[in-house]
Amino acid sequence: MKKTVFLLLIAGAAFTACKKDKNNGGQPNITKYITKMTEKDAEGLETTIDFTWNAKNQLVTLTDSDGPTRTFTYDGAGRLIKQKMENGDESEEYTFTYTAAGLPEKYVRRSVDGNGDEGVFNGVYTITDGKVSKIFEKDTDPESGHETYVEFGYAANNLATVTAVAGNNGTQDPVTKAVITLTHGSKRNPAAAMQLKYALTSELAIEAYSANEIKTLTMKFLGNTLTSTTTYEYDAAGFPTSSQTKEEDSDDVTKTTYQYK
Repeated sequence: MKKTVFLLLIAGAAFTACKKDKNNGGQPNITKYITKMTEKDAEGLETTIDFTWNAKNQLVTLTDSDGPTRTFTYDGAGRLIKQKMENGDESEEYTFTYTAAGLPEKYVRRSVDGNGDEGVFNGVYTITDGKVSKIFEKDTDPESGHETYVEFGYAANNLATVTAVAGNNGTQDPVTKAVITLTHGSKRNPAAAMQLKYALTSELAIEAYSANEIKTLTMKFLGNTLTSTTTYEYDAAGFPTSSQTKEEDSDDVTKTTYQYK
């Protein structure tokens, strides 16, 4: 799990404190809670992400040494109801709501950029076979009309594809289409303890929904294709202790270590 990819994707996704409705990929039924990721790039630059868990084993803070801090709030049923990211003058907050049956229904995303400009976006979920299959997000500014369409594809206990397209007032723009395809191994996802039950947004779902570790990540966008491949070392329970990630057409290797409790 490459840390730079993790930071890009973790910014807006949600997880629950309930046990997953999927198995652990054939590994021993042991849960470890990640407490730190340390990444060193090819130039020797080192960055870290620290994870803090409460007494209920729910993730409550995630702090990146480069600046962003994320906090998470849950309801009495253990469902994530709020996530906030703060980074200097910039912030982003998701507020999630659920149906009476406990299924994701919608969210409100509020953002403030470095210039103080605010944005409010409404998101709505489509549930298929008990999983989030689609997300539709729309800017509440009537003069904007900006929309985002997201679709998820699954393979067994893992997230297999994420497709995102921008649009305006009901019309999708195919030029903006981005597709992420994932392949997985047979051991443990280092982020497994985040216990993501639903893909509330695309970002964290890519890292935290799947039972197994990501082996390859391919992104197609604007006619370009970029693939990164990750190899791991594991402990006896199948959790990664370290990894090396190499991007296609590059000799640079990013090394990551994982610490758990």
